[in-house]
Amino acid sequence: MTNADFGYIGRDGVTIYRNCFRIYNEARLKNWKNQKLEKPEEEWSKLIPETEEVFFFLVEEGIKNGFNIDNILEIPDSMGDTCFGAASLCSEKICNYIIGRRIEINSINTRMMVPTFDYPNLAVQMMKMGINPHVINYEGYSQVDYNPSSFESEEAKVLLSKFPRSVHFSIKDIKCKY
Repeated sequence: MTNADFGYIGRDGVTIYRNCFRIYNEARLKNWKNQKLEKPEEEWSKLIPETEEVFFFLVEEGIKNGFNIDNILEIPDSMGDTCFGAASLCSEKICNYIIGRRIEINSINTRMMVPTFDYPNLAVQMMKMGINPHVINYEGYSQVDYNPSSFESEEAKVLLSKFPRSVHFSIKDIKCKY
């Protein structure tokens, strides 16, 4: 697999690593026209192990071929979404891996959304790395509203109290091409 460009960034800013979540996201996420999940949970949940396998294979191959995987994983796409943000919708295992790399994960996309706090076991680590779960998205909700069970531990409550409930936006240039 030495012919693959592990540093490839598409015209919309999507990296090869970020793109491995595409099939999972298309199967799971809402069809915005009818507000329904695209496919039943039993179908899209089967994609999680496959997504993890592809992601870790790409990371391993990228490292073997001398690419700076940490820098690539931090790159936001043209909407401000990052690999960690995509992983937070899909895989606790991938999120834990990225958190362990100690790279920048506190991003806000153009829809005023931060990575999701779907995994209670990772909430404290995510807050310690600067992700504010109180950020209010374009629908008027925060991650605390969506995932209250992620903030039940005493340590999570203490950290949560240090973040303001507010609206934020990205000031990092994401080089929008549209």
